[in-house]
Amino acid sequence: MKTTMRSNEQPLPTRIRLVDFCAGLGGFHHGVERALELAKSVGRLSSKFNVECVAAAELSMPLREAYVRNFASTLGNYSAMAGLEQIDQLRATLPAELAEALPVFDENGVLKAVHGDLSVFLDDEECALRTFPDGTPLLPEHDVLCAGFPCQPFSKSGYQKGFEDTRGTVFHKIATILEHCRPAMLFLENVGNFPRHDGGNTWRRVRSVLENLGYELAATEPRAAGPHATGLLSPHQYGYPHHRERFFLVGQLAGSERDARMTALWDLLSTTDLAQRRPFRPPTTQMERRANMDRAAKQLKRIVASSAKSRPKSIRRAAALSRLQANSIAHWARLIDKLAEHDDVLATTKSPQSAAFFGGNMPSFPIWGYELDPWHWYPIDRNPAELLEQPEALMAHRNLALDAFKEEVWNITKGKTDVRLHPPGGPRSGLDDLTRASNVEKWVDSWPGYAGRRTKWPQWKIKFLRQNREFSIQLWSRLDPLWLRAWLDELYWVSNPDGSQTARPASQQKLEWNAKDAPLDLWGLIAQLRPSGIRVKRPTAVPALVAMTTTQIPLVSTSLTGDTTRKSQPHFRHIFADEALQFQGFPADWHLPKGHEQQFHALGNAVHAGLIGDVFAAWWFDLDPGDRSTTRARQLPLI
Repeated sequence: MKTTMRSNEQPLPTRIRLVDFCAGLGGFHHGVERALELAKSVGRLSSKFNVECVAAAELSMPLREAYVRNFASTLGNYSAMAGLEQIDQLRATLPAELAEALPVFDENGVLKAVHGDLSVFLDDEECALRTFPDGTPLLPEHDVLCAGFPCQPFSKSGYQKGFEDTRGTVFHKIATILEHCRPAMLFLENVGNFPRHDGGNTWRRVRSVLENLGYELAATEPRAAGPHATGLLSPHQYGYPHHRERFFLVGQLAGSERDARMTALWDLLSTTDLAQRRPFRPPTTQMERRANMDRAAKQLKRIVASSAKSRPKSIRRAAALSRLQANSIAHWARLIDKLAEHDDVLATTKSPQSAAFFGGNMPSFPIWGYELDPWHWYPIDRNPAELLEQPEALMAHRNLALDAFKEEVWNITKGKTDVRLHPPGGPRSGLDDLTRASNVEKWVDSWPGYAGRRTKWPQWKIKFLRQNREFSIQLWSRLDPLWLRAWLDELYWVSNPDGSQTARPASQQKLEWNAKDAPLDLWGLIAQLRPSGIRVKRPTAVPALVAMTTTQIPLVSTSLTGDTTRKSQPHFRHIFADEALQFQGFPADWHLPKGHEQQFHALGNAVHAGLIGDVFAAWWFDLDPGDRSTTRARQLPLI
């Protein structure tokens, strides 16, 4: 089969020139390469096709250097772009911050780092392209521009200014480049909340600017936007074990400018409107979603199945939890194990209630440990801080609430459990006697941080408190009260080897069970330490990495990784950087910056290369990521 021809029967160029302004780890670049390989593997694309990154921009110098190591093709592409003499001449005319944004070469002329701040591609007024002294643009011609940009507020002084209304933003720089370079295709990425930012005004202005520049667009708008919306995209929807909802926008030139493009790929794309190409194809049926979830679960287990012992000690040390963190997770695991034991015993009876009780009724709301102990209950029908000067009223409320709780549990257990016989111990032992002012003060001091901080409490907060106290009734009615009392006392304080006690952080006194219908085994789940609590999820996808902090790196247990031995107890660790790379759609041996924090900061900012590749494959080659069948692809012409 032949490459598509125009009327003059001359072969059209088969190279795709890429500009990557969201360089980072190279997710866009790697995604394009994946899409090309997929198209070639199903006979949709000629083996002659290749991608050339003619420019990449990234603020972080370690990532600028890593980009070159990950994409060896940039060595030749950058050298062909401009001579060292031209770059040195331009560098001498720029202020220091922009001079540093030019590509870096060693003494032998070998590329060491790609571009830095993309502002270097624009003139000082950011109204046109920057040129070398001979008048050649610093930014080469290209076919597709990829970029991410901060969701920063645009000027609110006038929503009718169009292009000028974006001045001062990263998007304005991107739009200026589009205006002057006219790439045939563009692919932009942003946070999932982008289309809602500023009440939707930011997205409307971005769309208006791009359409006025001559691009037809397709975007992953939230489903609430209308029947046309596909919803935000996340890798887990496509069978990848990673959850990260993002906003994506693709565009291609419309109208007469199509005829000016001279590549075989563009010759194909220009014949079909973007709306008909459907670049975003999330699964629509329950069967597809289930198949992708199963595929993701298998991938996740494969990725984390390698032994931790194969990593250097420094890497294992960086991935380890602190003693207090490990203790907190193990403490919650003991409660989950106890609930599982209850259900196992229940299953052996011939009672109508023999079906799993806790297994089928785990709270979907956050479990706030403080609220599971009725001896602590403060008023929630009003802000309890309003009663701090009325200790008698506080004591009366607590005693009434405790008596009501005792009676309810007494009735459910048919007189087997008297909560009054199980008061708090340890540092909170005085809470059984609030007739003394010192004990009232101790009780008030023990209140969690979320109590009494607002003048008016929101309804969701009151609802959570009530739900937790209702769950407490189930625990006290079904578990051994001696065991539960000891567990609650240890939830607030951790015993140290020297006999002292340390207060457990408030965030570790909370559990978010986001694992509906999963077996009652915390060790078999994915965990994450968050300010809102210890969150656990089914082992089908790891939660999104957060660039701003390394404290929320997802956790996997030795039960899931297969590192547990008969002699060792299961425990959690942070995922390793090579595992995180695979969760993001990169090879395990991808080059990263040095240092644990720098690595996970980069991973938190990266786009998912696998998902990007699937979007390119659907957009350019009409390949459905949810259906790897080659039947449909082979019916289309080879390009």
